[in-house]
Formats: sequence, structure tokens, C-alpha cells
Amino acid sequence: MSYCTLQDVQDMLVQITIDANSNPSDTQVTSEIIPMYDRYIDDRLGRYYQVPITGTNALLTINRIAKYLVAAEIADRIYLGQTGSQSAQGTNWRALAEQQLTQIVQGDVILWDAQPTGETPEPEYSQVSDKLSVATRVTPPMFSMGKVF
Repeated sequence: MSYCTLQDVQDMLVQITIDANSNPSDTQVTSEIIPMYDRYIDDRLGRYYQVPITGTNALLTINRIAKYLVAAEIADRIYLGQTGSQSAQGTNWRALAEQQLTQIVQGDVILWDAQPTGETPEPEYSQVSDKLSVATRVTPPMFSMGKVF
């Protein structure tokens, strides 16, 4: 079962018709692009949730993420062919999808009705900056016997 359908994606790309004559074609979208992003989502979430994701509410969230990723891919492919660069809308959709996936992986968003694996979400290593600085903990002075330090 795919996390989104061709119609879901077509509804987002209102100015683009995806059919047998488009590039990418409807066959490419359903047999290549959608499964590619289904695997991507499963790879990102598979450590914390049993995949494929199940649960009515969880699937609503995952459907939105999948639509963003697939629509971004299609928009970028079309825009790249016309201009040689990625589309601004595709970049925005991809950023929204990645933000939502990261929130799930870090435990900020929980898929309550999905089946957990038992692993506790934690920040991904890819999200950690190379420019880490060590901060020293400053303990506030203690107050005792009316003295203020």
C-alpha cells in the first residue's frame, strides 16, 4: 500500500496534468516516484515504528508527508527541464516534509496509533551541527543565613 496516490499528488499540482504524455508520466509516478518515497519514509521511521506505517491518524500524517515529497520531485523534474534549476515550490514542499519527518524521528510528534518498535526517538546524527561548542554550566550562588553571594 502506498502512502499517497497519483490523485493526491495531482491535487497538489493543480497547474500540471500528470498523464501518459507528461514527463514524468503517470506510470513513472505510480511505479517509480511514489514507491521511492514510500521506501524513504519507511527508512526514516522504521527504527521507531513498524513499517509500513499503520493507524488511521498516523496514515493521515504520513500521507501529507508523502504528497509533499512526491509533488516536490515532480515539480523539480518539470522545472529542471524548463529552467535548469529546482522549483521554489518543490523546495518548500520538500522542506516541509523533511521538517515533519524530523519532528517524528526526534519524538516531537508522535504517531499515536502507529505500532512502535520500542526504540525511543532521539535526535538524528545528521541533524547535529559540526560547529558544536562546549558550554560550561554555571551554578547560581547559594543563599544561606541571609547572606547573598
